[in-house]
Amino acid sequence: MSLLRGHRARRVAGRVGFGALVAVIVGLIATSAVLAQDQTLGGKIRSGSTVVVPATETVNSSLYISGGTVSVDGTVNGDVVAAGGNVTVGGPVTGDVIAAGGTVTITGAVKDSVRVAGGTVVVGGNVAGDVLVAGGRIDVTGQIGQDLIIYGGQVTVSGSVAGNVTGNASAYSRTGTVGGADTVSVAPPSAPPERRAVDEVGAIIQQILAVLIFGVLALWLAPRLVDTAERLIRERPATAFGWGIVGAIGFLVLVVVISIVAVLLAIGLGLLGAGQLAALDVFAAFVAVAGLSIAFAATAAFLVDAIVGLALARLVWRRSPPVTDGTDRSRAVVLMAVGAIVIVLLTALPIVGGLIKLVVVLLGLGALIAAWRERRRRARVPPPAAAPAVA
Repeated sequence: MSLLRGHRARRVAGRVGFGALVAVIVGLIATSAVLAQDQTLGGKIRSGSTVVVPATETVNSSLYISGGTVSVDGTVNGDVVAAGGNVTVGGPVTGDVIAAGGTVTITGAVKDSVRVAGGTVVVGGNVAGDVLVAGGRIDVTGQIGQDLIIYGGQVTVSGSVAGNVTGNASAYSRTGTVGGADTVSVAPPSAPPERRAVDEVGAIIQQILAVLIFGVLALWLAPRLVDTAERLIRERPATAFGWGIVGAIGFLVLVVVISIVAVLLAIGLGLLGAGQLAALDVFAAFVAVAGLSIAFAATAAFLVDAIVGLALARLVWRRSPPVTDGTDRSRAVVLMAVGAIVIVLLTALPIVGGLIKLVVVLLGLGALIAAWRERRRRARVPPPAAAPAVA
């Protein structure tokens, strides 16, 4: 499980890195497109359907290019920032190369680092610094002086890397040399339909078992609360649904209020020099929010399915006695199991399952809140006075 979490974390990091790279490139190219109208920059900004820097030309500044086809064959004494449908950097560059396009090819010598994103990316030149590349198909055939970071689909490394190679890929092949560690994570192949079906069935069975465990515990620990809640679902579903909305909103408001109060109190204690009390306040708020979140999640994930399932089964089998009747508690468990199976199967449907689950959560949560309020109201009402004895 830890390996799977680590793999997912690396994939998320890769997507973040890819997004940041594209954002930087788009921002730079957007800026260059505006400045391209200013011809006083001496050719530093270039754009057009086809932009070519011939091999005979030397650019003594950074170069910003955008176009359908971009080809930089000359020498650039600075950075190269390029975007286009087809981008090729074949000449030497003394600075960085930042490029994005449908196809990006780097074959020239780069004295600093390379950051590239594209559908197909080829890094075949000698790069003195790091190489960060993201793409659908990546081929690294050149020599890299430092580290190689890759995030892509089909990745092939046949050149040499003096440093480390890291990242993730759908398929990874390395025939070249790596001076440091090679920690590229390869995504496991997608499971066949038969295997996915088995996994889905297993997840449904696990959900049913968890729902039954929570439901049986509730029947054992608070039978009257369960009986009142499922009766409210059957007799007053609109009231239960409304209280469910109030409860969900109230949970969010309570978490926010606890957090704000804890922060303000910690600031005040810090200003008074009570640093230890401030730390204790933050810790207590964290424990409170975590406890509330766990309780809410367990109720929404499992307990409400059991209560709504019991109410559904009782709608069909109306002769069932209440769960507060201790002699018939086993029948209530059977009814809850049947209803829970139906609820879990409905919420597992591919399209409408999420909506059904939302309705179940609001109904069950609201019924529990309304049942708790009803029990408290009855507890506050004094029992009727006994009639005086007649002499």
